[in-house]
Amino acid sequence: MSEEAIKIFYSYSRRDLDMRNTLEDHLSTLRNAGKISTWHDLELEAGTEWEPAILNKLDTADIILLLVSSNFIASKYCYGTELKRAIARHHEGTARVIPIILRSCDWNHADVPFSKLNVLPTHAKAITGWPDQEEAFTIVARQIRETVDQLRAKRLAQVQEEQERIQRGQQLKAEEEARQRLAQQETEQQLEQKRLLREQRQAEEQEKLLKAEKLRQQQAAEAARRKQEELEPPPNVPPVTPSPLSLPTALFEFEVATITKGSFLKKPEGNRTRKRAKSYTADLGNNIFLEMVAIPGGSFNMGSTESGDEQPVHKVTVAPFFLGRYPITQAQWRVVAGFDKVKCDLQPDPSRFKGVDRPIERVSWREAVEFCDRLSRKTNHTYRLPSEAEWEYACRAGTTTPFHFGETITPNLANYDGNYTYGSGSKGEYREQTTPVGSFGVANAFGLYDMHGNVWEWCADHWHSDYKGAPTDGSAWLTADQNAQRLLRGGSWADNPRYCRSAGRDHYTPVYPYYNVGFRVVCVSSWTA
Repeated sequence: MSEEAIKIFYSYSRRDLDMRNTLEDHLSTLRNAGKISTWHDLELEAGTEWEPAILNKLDTADIILLLVSSNFIASKYCYGTELKRAIARHHEGTARVIPIILRSCDWNHADVPFSKLNVLPTHAKAITGWPDQEEAFTIVARQIRETVDQLRAKRLAQVQEEQERIQRGQQLKAEEEARQRLAQQETEQQLEQKRLLREQRQAEEQEKLLKAEKLRQQQAAEAARRKQEELEPPPNVPPVTPSPLSLPTALFEFEVATITKGSFLKKPEGNRTRKRAKSYTADLGNNIFLEMVAIPGGSFNMGSTESGDEQPVHKVTVAPFFLGRYPITQAQWRVVAGFDKVKCDLQPDPSRFKGVDRPIERVSWREAVEFCDRLSRKTNHTYRLPSEAEWEYACRAGTTTPFHFGETITPNLANYDGNYTYGSGSKGEYREQTTPVGSFGVANAFGLYDMHGNVWEWCADHWHSDYKGAPTDGSAWLTADQNAQRLLRGGSWADNPRYCRSAGRDHYTPVYPYYNVGFRVVCVSSWTA
């Protein structure tokens, strides 16, 4: 089966034509292999109305390459018309927009529409600043190839999924026709006997399930009661808030780090304290476990005044729930991916950075929901993605500062791009990859790890550009359009610390995975199909 080539559109200033030609040469192997087709304005035929032709190619491209320089930014058509259309398609999830920094210029700030996107080449260093520009172009071409391969794989998977859907429909139709033919052959007395026997068996099975569940609850309650009687809280430790659900929990201790704000002449300092909380541990099988921390209910002020999409700040009341102590790991993902399918297939090992204790990444919102559905069916407890309000409430853990650590953050406490700082923080290591969950050894006051950085985390909500009309009960804010963009929280290893704040928000299309996106789960009640 032949595949249609991935369409690439160049948005560039003609003053950068030489560098565009060089990039075109580096992509020639992809073009010669029929994997891509590229287009730029020099391909316009004489007498053609240029603007409709350009916009048509821009609106139908799969990948839009922004060749960024001061020439590009100064161009009213490139920066005004083409960039605006490209960013709109990025938000719609209909195209991949890749900024490529050709020449050094002032692009990395909030006023530039693509400043939140991952840029090329490595470390966002302009190609003209590389000692060997050919090496820079090679790196850019390699990363474009990776994006092309991802899009082609998704396109093939969609075709295969559609074919499977048609085959399933045909199979179900054939089975239904066979059942109807069989029913016509049976007598009314035979049908009645089968119905009575089926109802009797169902009643017996239901009675067995009810007895087993009642016994399980009694045993769990007794075990929890005995364990609680054996535990004596240490001196000067406040009592732990009761678990939100009737699940068997146990106390665990953890370390909390707080950064004291510095001054102009003095760097910020940190101190650490010990706390305790309750958690429930679910056995996933294969000696893999999922730790869920009991989050007490309460109220907090959601949002901040730092960004327009984080306003207005508003009071939200959240009910108790359980939240994953860590982001879902690759080991946990692999086990649950082996459970029975609910709606869609799950790849057992999609992550780029391998490691059983590293967070899962490169999973879409719909794949994260499928993970929750499979886990719910398997354990008979409801697992789901957190609402945006639940996530921020759990991240803050009673704090009102930009981070649960305090007014700033350092690369010694979280995994983000240490080339950048926030407030009075200092620069540090940029790891350029995920780290094993909990590896920094510090949690927030609720006992949750890696809430700032490492991987962005999916939430249940649809994207809204501000909080006007947002729910105040902690529930997910949804719209009628199920294909609308979904919420991301927490920032990642590749991000400026500003995006890792407790109130920081982002969004992405629900059907595509992204290179630095994972998730953690909520448990709220017994599960029913």
